[in-house]
Amino acid sequence: MDRQMQVRAMREMFQDSIRIWLREKNVNGEWAFLTDLVFTIVPPDSAESIEYKSILFPVEAAQQMMDELWNCGLRPSEGSGSAGAMRQAEDHLATLKKDNDRLYELLAVLVKREGPKEP
Repeated sequence: MDRQMQVRAMREMFQDSIRIWLREKNVNGEWAFLTDLVFTIVPPDSAESIEYKSILFPVEAAQQMMDELWNCGLRPSEGSGSAGAMRQAEDHLATLKKDNDRLYELLAVLVKREGPKEP
């Protein structure tokens, strides 16, 4: 039986914080909840590998966490990932609109200068 991890998040009322729950179903079918995260000071010259100082998430659980945080109102910071790409697209569209408006102004001046054409 594969281990199954679930992630849930909720914005706390009256606080600038988000509560996150992580649980994993063990081989006996029981749910185990992550209850404590401990920050440990590691000397810079420590021989221990940094990968053992991290939390390993299955991709599905990481996606759940992203979705849950999105539901809590968090979005990527501008300039990173899709938010940065969207900002670039918005800037490009604004430039195209400005160029298009200027082109119409120039055409209007030319039409006034030449006057209406007789059929």
